[in-house]
Parts: sequence; C-alpha cells; structure tokens
Amino acid sequence: MEPLPGIRIRRLRLVGIERCYDVDFTADQRVRNLSVIAGAFSSGKAAVLEFIAYGLGAKRHPRHQEVLRRVRSCLLEVELSGEPHVIERSVGEPSKGAFVRRGTLDSTTVSRAESRTIDPPGAQESLSSLLLSHCKLAGVQLREAPTNSESRTDPLSFRDVMWLAFLPNERVADKNFLFENDYMRKHKLRQVVDVVFGVHDDRTVELGQCIQELGRRLNRAKAELAAARTFAGEQAPTALNNEPAPAVHERELADITSLLRELDRRARAGTEFAAQLRSQHKAAAGISRRAAAVLRACETQLQRLMPLRAQYADDLLKLGMLGEAQQLFDPLSVTTCPACLNRLSAAPTADNGRCSLCRYELSAQEGALVLGIADAQPGRGQPGGRQGGDPVHQGPPQGDQQLHRRARCLARPAQAPGQICGPAGGGSRRRVGRRDVLLRLAVPRRPR
Repeated sequence: MEPLPGIRIRRLRLVGIERCYDVDFTADQRVRNLSVIAGAFSSGKAAVLEFIAYGLGAKRHPRHQEVLRRVRSCLLEVELSGEPHVIERSVGEPSKGAFVRRGTLDSTTVSRAESRTIDPPGAQESLSSLLLSHCKLAGVQLREAPTNSESRTDPLSFRDVMWLAFLPNERVADKNFLFENDYMRKHKLRQVVDVVFGVHDDRTVELGQCIQELGRRLNRAKAELAAARTFAGEQAPTALNNEPAPAVHERELADITSLLRELDRRARAGTEFAAQLRSQHKAAAGISRRAAAVLRACETQLQRLMPLRAQYADDLLKLGMLGEAQQLFDPLSVTTCPACLNRLSAAPTADNGRCSLCRYELSAQEGALVLGIADAQPGRGQPGGRQGGDPVHQGPPQGDQQLHRRARCLARPAQAPGQICGPAGGGSRRRVGRRDVLLRLAVPRRPR
C-alpha cells in the first residue's frame, strides 16, 4: 500500500556538551495520534515547540542562556511520506542550512547526509521544497495582490504552512491569530488556507504569468521595431515606402488587446470560482456545527431518559394489573344472594333511591351503589337503622350470625364440594357447590 503523504514528528533531540535531551512522540515505534506537552511554569514547553519549528525551517530558535550554554545542535526525527528522516541544524547563531539523511536517531548505519538551504525557500535545493514535495504542495505560486490578475507571484514556503500549525506566544498574547494587524500576511494566510484545503486555483496565477510574459514580449517587440525603423531610415530613407499601412498594425494591436482581455476574463472567473467555493465551504461548516449541536443535545436527552425506562415499564405493568383488578373485583358484580345463595336474576341497582337488594334508602350524597357503605356510616347496618321493608334480612340479628357461620362452613378444608353442611343447631341442609366459593368474595367482613 502506498504510504500517505505528509510529515509526522517522531522525536526531538538536543545534543549538548555533557548530555542529550530527548523528547519522544512515539509509542511502540509508532507516532502517537495525539501528544500533550505538560509541565510547570518556565519548564521549557514552548521551547520544545520552537525547536521543532526550527528543525522544519524556521529562522530562529530559543535564545535562553541555558540553551546557548548547553545545546550545540538540534536533531529532529520525522516521517516523510511514511519513511523516517533526520533533520539536523546547528544551535547558536541561526544556521543558513540543514542536513537531511534517511534513517532514525538510533540507526547503527548512518546514510549520507544531504545539504539543504534555508533561503530562498522557493529554490529546488531548499529544505522548504523538500518538505512541501512530501505534502503534495510543491510548485504552488501565491500572488502578492490576490485581486490583481497581473500582480507578482511568490512561491509557497513551508514557513507559510507553519502559520497554521504553530501559534507562538506572541500571536496568542497580542490576539493576532490571523494576522489581523498585518494586511499582507493576512491575505497570504488566506491563500495558504485555500492551498491546504484544496480550493486554491493555480490557473489564475498561470494566466497572470502569461499576461506578464505577453506584456514583456510586446514591449520588446515595440522596442525592436522602433530600433529597426530608426536603423532602416538612417541606412536607406526610401526603404520604408513599401511598409504596410498603419491600419494593419492597428488591427494587430486590437487582436493582442482582445487576447489580453480574454486572459483577464479567465483570471477573474477563476478568482470568483475560488470565492464561491470558499463561501460554500463556510456554509457547509455552519450546517455541520449546527447538526453536531443537535446531535449532542439528543444524545444528552437520551442519556437522561435511559435510567427512567425501567421505571416507566414498571408503571405500565402496574396500571395494567390495576385495570384487570377492577374488572375482576368489581364490588357491584353480585350474582348470588348472600342470604339464600340463589342466583339473582339481575345485578343490584338503585331503584327510586333505594337499593334493589336490601331496600336501604340511599342518600343524595352517595349517588351510586358501593359495597360496604352501610358499615362505614354510623347508625346504619343495624336492624334498627333500616327503614322500609327488608325481605332478605328481616328478624333478629341472629340472621347475620347465621350467614357468617355459612361462610365459615364453606372455608372448612374437610368439607369438599358436594358434602352436606348447614347452620349449627339444625335448620335447612344444603350441598356445597363450586359456585358457592364466590360467596366468600361477595360477603364483606364485619368490623370487630
């Protein structure tokens, strides 16, 4: 598989007189995905980053007295397109060149080092050109005036790319992240961003260079024509009589002018295309940020609701059991007379303000038949408190005791369905059937 292009920092070594100082960014011989440099105040965190930038072609390195006394050279081990290289620069006076060799800092066999210049960064033998070639950014030209199609161009250097990768303390402290206080650097940084994200259009730069070249050729041609005319006029004054009419030269000039206008139009179209891509990228980034915020809000809400899922399921189960209990144990579903144990033809109802079963008079506050309402109210439930006829429970209170004795008779384990039972001391005898078990649910317990 072809290695991915790019530069990855592996190790930094500062070679001193007495010892070496190493900073390792690898784990198991592989570059970490994320490395954090932490330490106390004035412990050298910024110096590590500045030495890394110095190894990649920066002009200056840290000038602390401890560094100048103890360090003699800076060695930076990097991966260039997946292959390890070592970049070496001297410390003290900023060096004008760097030595690049293949291998690692701990390699037993040292390959031949290649000398690379620092300035000018656009030269083919410079360190900047080597690093940009591994980033697939070699040969990129940046215009000094982006809005002017005929402006001069400068080659992209790796120091320009480092503006995006390394923010020194002075840019952070002065709140000058994007070079707001420097007009030229701000426009150059914008072009670097376009180059890094692949929206930089080199065709406009090429068209501008073509326009400049055509302009220089036109000026040279005019100068040569003027010199030729002067020479011909001095040598043979009559030699220019057969010269083409000025209209021919004017047509040629008009053709050249139209060609220049076409080149200008193409350059402007390329600039507008880059601006349109930049605006589309900005809008897409805004949509992405809003979608990420909505996703985070939904995930947070889901995390809050997950612990309530089991409680909600238990509540639903309880509500279902409550509904089934109301259907099974409805207090008005009386189908058997509690006195004679004969099945009723119809369920008890309120008839003219009285209970159809016991003929109790119902008060206006009750409004419905409720099992045990007579026992819950004082003065009711006793034979003296009833009004009107009571065909079921007329007579002395011994009738209620007899009814409870029948219920206890049903609860005896020795009497199976089909045996004879009856009230104590005689009375009518009857058989206990399976339907009589419902009497235990229909007869409420009397309060003691």
